[in-house]
This record gives sequence, C-alpha cells and structure tokens, in this order.
Amino acid sequence: MTEDWHSTSRFAQGRFEPHGVLEMGRHGNILVMEAAGPFNGESLAAFGALWESLFRKVPWGEPYANIVSIRQSLLASPDFLAGFEQFLSQNTEKKQVSFAIAWIIEPDTEGARIMLPVFQDIYERAGRNFRVFDTRAEAEAWIEELQQGKPQSA
Repeated sequence: MTEDWHSTSRFAQGRFEPHGVLEMGRHGNILVMEAAGPFNGESLAAFGALWESLFRKVPWGEPYANIVSIRQSLLASPDFLAGFEQFLSQNTEKKQVSFAIAWIIEPDTEGARIMLPVFQDIYERAGRNFRVFDTRAEAEAWIEELQQGKPQSA
C-alpha cells in the first residue's frame, strides 16, 4: 500500500494552469508516481513544489527508487523539458538521487514514441539509472535485482 499520496494539483501556482497531473506517494523505499500529460512549465513547477514538500516530510535515510506510470500523454513543452533537466541537476546537488528510475508507459500514451528518446537523453545526461518496462511487476523485479546486487538483465 502506498503511504501519504500527494498530487501536483495541490501545488498549482502562477498565471497559467498546469497541464498534466503528477501524483506520488511512498511505498517502502520506492517513490511511486502516476503521471498524466501533456506537461507544461507550470506542471513542472507544481511537481518541484510537491517533491520538496515530500523530501522535507520524509526522512529518506535509505536509498530509494522511482516507479513512474505514465498515461494519457507524454508530450511536454520545451520549458518543461529544460526545467526537468535542471530539476534533476538540482536533485543531484541535494543528494536526492534515486538508485533506479523505472517507467511504465501505457500502450496508447500520446507522444510516447516521440518523447521517450528525449527523456532517455535527459536521464542519461543526469547520470540516472533509467529503464522502461511494460508492467509494474517487471519494474519492481528490476529494482529488487538492484537492491540485492544481482546482475541486471537487459
């Protein structure tokens, strides 16, 4: 069961409404997220505020992983993409870096084929351990392998 579920809708700010919704909660040492795009700069600002709120509340004294389920749309504006890369960089400086990021993208997600390589490049430049899976069970198995120090399957 996921503990302490939060949504970016609570952190909306600025002149324009955020496009897309990101929700997240903690399940042990896994930060579980659900994302429904498309995403704009305002949605990233709300996500950043939500992230900071969660890290202020929860003592992450242990390594953590992310599982992100994406539906509806993966399209993102240029300001979202640039801001997301900066967000990852800032998290590196704050030592808020997960040991694994697993995405599960629903098959009919708009823009997935176009945007996935863009996000893969962003994660690679940020030095993140990022993979995409078809199911949550596959994502959880990969994270478990990493936690146990087992060889990673490709």
